[in-house]
Amino acid sequence: LLQYDGADGSAVLDTVVGLGGLDFSAGDALRFAASSDLDTSFFVTMCSTGGDCDTEIVDVVGNIGFQDFTIDFVNFNGVNFNSISAVEFDIDSNEAVDFNLDVISD
Repeated sequence: LLQYDGADGSAVLDTVVGLGGLDFSAGDALRFAASSDLDTSFFVTMCSTGGDCDTEIVDVVGNIGFQDFTIDFVNFNGVNFNSISAVEFDIDSNEAVDFNLDVISD
């Protein structure tokens, strides 16, 4: 689990205040690179300061190195990208999965 939601010292995702309303509107997508030694999936959740959140699922093919991924902002229903409070990456895995996330940008 990787959360960007401000320095609140909690594992609970802060969907209201969090990052204080970062403006992602200059971009059109969330871009990142990921790798895994086994086939796996992970969930990307974006939240805006009104508490509106949506989650997209990304499948990663195992054992082929880093892969580039793009999730268009229009896929996140109801999220206001003028005022982002939180971004979360949650890996759907068991203890045997070695997962790497790199180069997160909008």
